[in-house]
Amino acid sequence: MSAPAPALAKVRYVACKVRMGDAAALAGLLSLCFGVFVLLFPRWFPHFITESWQYGTLVPVLTFFSVALNAAMYLRIAHKQLARPEPLASGFMALLTVGTVMGFGFLLESVALHAQLQAGPNTQARITEEVLALIYFALIGAVLVPHFVIRFTQNLFQRSES
Repeated sequence: MSAPAPALAKVRYVACKVRMGDAAALAGLLSLCFGVFVLLFPRWFPHFITESWQYGTLVPVLTFFSVALNAAMYLRIAHKQLARPEPLASGFMALLTVGTVMGFGFLLESVALHAQLQAGPNTQARITEEVLALIYFALIGAVLVPHFVIRFTQNLFQRSES
């Protein structure tokens, strides 16, 4: 009798372990790109961000971009580790990303309303600065927060199993 064929053997996948270094590298790249856009286009980029926020398209576009970016990064991590991406972790990561961006969106609305109610000498410039800063923090937070929570829960379950 011959040995069993390796093609018929069940392939055992390991769970994908999220590393914070991957999320930090992506956050650094996004930070660099954001800074380059602000430096190269000092009038157009803040105006574009503020206008898209006023028309109500900024938060949905940022949410879609962040979810797609996190999904691509999670799949890249799984591919590098030769691991199987877990659907529950993927869904949880998407939910955390949407929650982070929406939270910053609500914070942005309240900060802009507060700036308008103060009625200072240059309210529009202050609102533009606030929008630009909070969108930057939302973008970086949408990358770091889901990966941090996923890594924390993975460590928590790993410790409880041992």
